[in-house]
Amino acid sequence: MGGPKFLIDANLIVLLAIGLADVRWITGHKRLKGYGPEDFLILQNLLSTATQITSLPNAWTEASNLLGQGGSNIQTTKILSQFQYIVNDFGCAYVPSAKAVKRSEFKFLGLTDCALLELARLDFTILSVDHNLCIAAEKAGLKASNFNHFRGL
Repeated sequence: MGGPKFLIDANLIVLLAIGLADVRWITGHKRLKGYGPEDFLILQNLLSTATQITSLPNAWTEASNLLGQGGSNIQTTKILSQFQYIVNDFGCAYVPSAKAVKRSEFKFLGLTDCALLELARLDFTILSVDHNLCIAAEKAGLKASNFNHFRGL
């Protein structure tokens, strides 16, 4: 049987890229307030159970923009190097924006989250810290895991 197929959101991509660059940078990055090295380890362990991990161009773009905020030039260079590795390793699945915005959840979730919901229909589990996204997925009969539950929050 195999493990889950995860769709990972932008916030977790940020945590992963920074943790891979240097776990000590997690607590100092302005986009990871409330996260620590232990959260990176939880994420790594969780992802190691997956048979497939992917994301969307929308989430990759959001993560790339967030990764450039905070930290020195040396840190940013190392973090973006890890980001490149993650993008190449995980891959990318495309959902047309016109299809995503037709979802009823669009009015309160937005484009990226609705695209994640569309792709989750292909037997993916959304892995996110976004409570509203996880609830919407469950209401739609889709699989979602709130990463905060693994953190004990």
